[in-house]
Amino acid sequence: MHPVSKLFVLLLLMTIAMSSCDRNQIVIICDSEDPITDLEWLNKEYLAIKDYPEINGIFAFKYDGQTIIEVQNSLYSSTNRSQFQCDGSLIDFQSDQTKFKDYLAHRKEIKKLFGTSIWH
Repeated sequence: MHPVSKLFVLLLLMTIAMSSCDRNQIVIICDSEDPITDLEWLNKEYLAIKDYPEINGIFAFKYDGQTIIEVQNSLYSSTNRSQFQCDGSLIDFQSDQTKFKDYLAHRKEIKKLFGTSIWH
């Protein structure tokens, strides 16, 4: 095999190995490796939507120095009433649309916990 081909194959294998490591990496969210199971309030939200992963989702975001759990339930009538702190308390974005727009613009996804992103 030509040396350049060997190098290409080696780089390809390294890329594949590194990308699979990222997917399997343990991420701690709200002091848990499995927040859907460990957080009672989140487990209740999950049980309500678990049969429909194609039209619902649960995501962890980092925003303004805190972890935010967003439950994207297709039955919710508003996208700014589905963000929760780790303790399950609702974050009030409804009374401050400027803050909600800032959240949407600057949040960073930590991990998809379940389902599909239905709100972009």
